[in-house]
Amino acid sequence: PPGSTLEYTNSKAHELQAICKSLEEVVSVSSLAGYEVLTEGRGSNAGTCIINLKPWADRKLTSKQIIEELEEKGKKIANVKLEFYEPPAVPGFGAAGGFTLNLLDKTNSGDYDRLGKVKDDFMAALGKRKELKGLFTFFANNYPQYELVIDNSVAMQKGVSIADAMNNLSIVIGSTWEQGFVRFGQFYKVYVQALPEFRRFPTDFENLFVKNDKGEMVPYSAFMKLKKQQGLNEIGRYNLYLTAAIQGAPAPGFSTGEAITAIKQVAAETLPRGYDIGWQGLSYDEANKGNTATYIFLIVVAFVYLVLVGQYESFIIPLGVILSLPIGICGSFLFLKAMGLANDVYAQIGLVMLVGLL
Repeated sequence: PPGSTLEYTNSKAHELQAICKSLEEVVSVSSLAGYEVLTEGRGSNAGTCIINLKPWADRKLTSKQIIEELEEKGKKIANVKLEFYEPPAVPGFGAAGGFTLNLLDKTNSGDYDRLGKVKDDFMAALGKRKELKGLFTFFANNYPQYELVIDNSVAMQKGVSIADAMNNLSIVIGSTWEQGFVRFGQFYKVYVQALPEFRRFPTDFENLFVKNDKGEMVPYSAFMKLKKQQGLNEIGRYNLYLTAAIQGAPAPGFSTGEAITAIKQVAAETLPRGYDIGWQGLSYDEANKGNTATYIFLIVVAFVYLVLVGQYESFIIPLGVILSLPIGICGSFLFLKAMGLANDVYAQIGLVMLVGLL
């Protein structure tokens, strides 16, 4: 959940790592806390586990079956949200299989709360579609934060430069690389930062000081206050628009094309004016391909018809063969439905071959 510490996230990642290693199909598991690879989210409550499987010839279960087993065993881990994805079909196109899209705020209002509400409604509507599963987004506007409220008039009276104060605070709470040196043939970097015991709690803010224009030490608490609030962990943009990245996968028995069509329908029905969706990775090419498959089938039928015309030396006789295609194709779709298989690219290649055989 938002606000979880890095140590807590790391412990949960180790729990998942132990569950994955219990499967004989798994070769190794690498865990990383503080970063999730799907939408490139960074935060103390994010984590990623990369699971390496044995080669196909050395295991009995498919990757989908392994994911189902891990999803069932992962329910034992409390207070976490786990999502499992296969690698992308084409290496380099996206971080995982399935589909990747961005919810875009084209109003340019900068209203993060509004985007959060639209995102929640959109995700709820997507969750009701049977074509989709494994919906995930790292976007959340309820991260616990502290806002620094500066009293400019008081800072001016104290002789404190706001720029110097913020730069000094960035060094003390964060860090800065000042210089480096070479020793024993190795280059070492020198970072300046306050010790952890002096920047651990919000109350430590009262013990931090900055120099004014007279060289005197002025406490930050004299002109700066801490205010509790909730907000974004990070601000993401896609094509210059404020965005919430969403990752998902088609449900069993459905292809990515059917999943993309379902998402487009939900977006048209639920998204208010000024909000839209954009695609990434393989989903971008698949969403913009149009009716390519339909055109290919028409070209295949025309090609087969012309071949039969040349073979029978007649334009009428081949029509009897062509008219049998609808029955054969309907039988193929009924078989796919009965077996719970998706109408993916492999099924479509099979249909093209079926047209040639019929």
